[in-house]
Amino acid sequence: MKKIYFKLPLVALVAMTMVLGSCKKDSTDTGGDTTPQEEKLASEEPGNASAVLEEYTGVRCTYCPDGHRRAQALADANPGKVVLINVHTGYYADPAAGWPDFTTSYGSALAGMSGLAGYPAGSMNRFTFDGGKNAAPYFKQSATSMALSRGGFNAAGIDRMAQPTNVNMGMKSVYNASTRELKLTVELYYTGDETVSNYLNVVVLESGVEGKQVDAGVIKNNYVHNHMLRDMITGQWGDKVPTTVKGTRYKKTYTYKVSEDFVAENLEIAAYVSQEESGKKVPIINGISAKMIK
Repeated sequence: MKKIYFKLPLVALVAMTMVLGSCKKDSTDTGGDTTPQEEKLASEEPGNASAVLEEYTGVRCTYCPDGHRRAQALADANPGKVVLINVHTGYYADPAAGWPDFTTSYGSALAGMSGLAGYPAGSMNRFTFDGGKNAAPYFKQSATSMALSRGGFNAAGIDRMAQPTNVNMGMKSVYNASTRELKLTVELYYTGDETVSNYLNVVVLESGVEGKQVDAGVIKNNYVHNHMLRDMITGQWGDKVPTTVKGTRYKKTYTYKVSEDFVAENLEIAAYVSQEESGKKVPIINGISAKMIK
């Protein structure tokens, strides 16, 4: 059994061991503050949000690798403050003879919510940027779309990281290699009041996956796919947070049974909190991610 975690000033990120596959999810939660003796994962100090990019992509999309590189550059320049989630969905990702299928049952609904008009595109914290709609560097955004072109990833991410958030996040895990059971605990601490419903989302990502990809007109057979959405532990739109007032510390533990289908060293967990707005779980007000095992 292996347990690894560490804290940063705003959020606690935890390395964990996990292989994705068939899933059994059980969960427990605690509302209100923890006891003095209980371990606290999320900071109580107010801080800014992380940038959470859901990038819509596909293996036959010739310009998508340029989007991947731009997103990775943003993350590299802001370590620990950017969450990348690559969602393979749509025409360029749909199963086709001779091409890998990286789609999931979740991608279509995520892309549909974004209102994207073409690929590659991405939603930055599921936010529509005032003054940037249909103009450089955001381009594809409109009054009814939160989808950005790849040219807007950097500016949108910097914008989001400059915004304060009402919720801090932390997580830790214990993985039993013999049973392939992951026990993952995510904690939220509210530094301010949230007046609309909040939802906790926990997703599984995989990096280092070699597979066919069109890149600027060239078919590459050993392209390395990173931050690929593999599963959503909390389902399509997350688990509702029961109390969201200032001073609330909320902790939830998930038990997740995984298979041997993927390389443990390539996996990471991302967690984020979204608001409910007009029946949709937008925007994302903060997020964290951590590699499973080193």
